[in-house]
Amino acid sequence: MGFMDKIKDVAGKNPDKVDKVTEKATDAFNERTDGKFAEHTDTAREKAGEFLKGDQGGSPDQPPAGEQPPA
Repeated sequence: MGFMDKIKDVAGKNPDKVDKVTEKATDAFNERTDGKFAEHTDTAREKAGEFLKGDQGGSPDQPPAGEQPPA
């Protein structure tokens, strides 16, 4: 099991903690940049949460990033 797999496993078992940590990090960054990049940091927070929770979406026609379509 790789490092990222371990992180995703722990995050999947503690989604409330993932949300809390990513929210604090986003808020701290937005505070230091006076909200100049708030839209981007919010999007990054959402994507990080999806990745860490294993909910990467993808449409039926297109697999999530990094996966190969079925043959």
